[in-house]
This record gives sequence, structure tokens and C-alpha cells, in this order.
Amino acid sequence: MAAVGLANQGETVLAWDPHSGEPLTQALVWQDRRAATICDEMAPHARELKQLTGLPLDPYFAAPKMAWIRRHLTRQGVVTTSDAWLVHHLTGAFVTDAATAGRTQLLDLDDVTWSPRALDLYGLAEERLPAVVDAAGPVGTTTAFGPEIPLTGLLVDQQAALLAQDVTEPGSAKCTYGTGAFLLAQTGARPRRGDSGLVSCVAWRLDGKSSYCLDGQVYTVASAVRWLTTSA
Repeated sequence: MAAVGLANQGETVLAWDPHSGEPLTQALVWQDRRAATICDEMAPHARELKQLTGLPLDPYFAAPKMAWIRRHLTRQGVVTTSDAWLVHHLTGAFVTDAATAGRTQLLDLDDVTWSPRALDLYGLAEERLPAVVDAAGPVGTTTAFGPEIPLTGLLVDQQAALLAQDVTEPGSAKCTYGTGAFLLAQTGARPRRGDSGLVSCVAWRLDGKSSYCLDGQVYTVASAVRWLTTSA
């Protein structure tokens, strides 16, 4: 094995101790809707947040879950997407890739940096957040799989599929099916915003250069088929 990479479920979050690496809460996965009350409170800022981050208000994304954890579970440690915790366990680094950061509703879509305004709106301005890094590049080394090897790739799951299927030209698209279905279209070096219901987000950042995509999300696909087959 020459190197290892990590694709993650980008909207899953937890609080954890940055010194020991121990989790302080259970993970809130992407389907968890407990943060709907946070989104209801944030409704007056929905348009501003979408313009800033490309994402609509929805408990599906990470920031509402992060704010919910801080209000209801713990103020200790750090609260991040699951990839930052996994990378810390593997290498000791405290990082997240640009595309995963873009699924939080805390990332400035144009600058691809944490947005002070979005953090302030969510009450997360004092949080210690991971450094935003490229999808490819040296992160650290790990012995989790045997001899020491480098961790050199980080990317959120649907964008990882976009890249793996070589959807790199503007206008090209892919659709992956699982619990849900996610149709992503590559839009190139500039984000495309609109009112169609599609989500504008970072596809990846490589060599410091960001690519963007539009994302159409259907949260219930195979899970609905499974429910039908078990309920019949």
C-alpha cells in the first residue's frame, strides 16, 4: 500500500476531545433532523446564508447540527464533521477538505474559507475549526493499516464519486444511487447560484484551485424501496 485516502459522509458531525481524540457525543448523521428547530430560528437569514455559502437552510447540512450539539449536548472539545475526527485519529492533523467544509454552511463559497458572518449567525464564532486543505496532498502519516504510510487524499463522498467518474468538464454530470440519489453537475472554476432548488457547492480544490458543482439531492431512494419491500 503506497498511500491512503478518505472519502467521508460530509454532513455527519460530532463533538470530540482534540487532545485525546475521544468522542464527547454520538454522531449526528446526515439524516438526523433534530436541528430543524435551529433552522426555524435562522429563517430570517436564509437568503443571506445561501448567497454566502451556496446552501439552503436545512438540518441535513452540518452547521445546524453543530449548533444543536452546542446548545443541547456539550460545550466541551471541538465540534466538527466526522472526517476531521477520523483524520485526527489517523495522523494527528486537524484538517478538513474544501468540499467537506463546503457542506457545513459555514464556508464562504467564493473565497473557500470559513465565513465569519455564517459562524456568527450560528453562534459558532468562538469555535476552533479545522484547517481547510486541498483534496490531494500530504496530510500526515498513519500506522493504522500496518507500516507507516501517508494520508494524501480527502474528499466528501458525492464529490469523490464525481471525480472518480471523471466528471471534470463543465456541463458534465453524474448521478449516484444509494439511500438517496445525488445528481451533481460540474460547473467549472466559478460557482453558479440560482433559484432552481439546486445546491451550489465546492466540487474539490486541487493545487489551490477550486472547482464547483451544482447538486440535486433526493434524500430517500433505496431507503424508500427497502421500506416498501419490508412493509408489504
